[in-house]
Amino acid sequence: MRVPIPHDLPREEVRRRLSSRSHEIANFIPGGMAQVETAWPDEDTMTLGVRAMGQGIRGRVLIEEHQVV
Repeated sequence: MRVPIPHDLPREEVRRRLSSRSHEIANFIPGGMAQVETAWPDEDTMTLGVRAMGQGIRGRVLIEEHQVV
């Protein structure tokens, strides 16, 4: 699934916000038992792994000039 989210921020600010708040992702998953792992394989890509209730999903966030995908 591809979900583009437009922004008008410099890439550095988008990186800073994602990096500083990625630990909050688990708070949006009901039940309070989600495990979230993030990594930065390069400066404009954040990989994401979420596990909850025996299920898991992996994804990535791409920082582009005018959108985050």
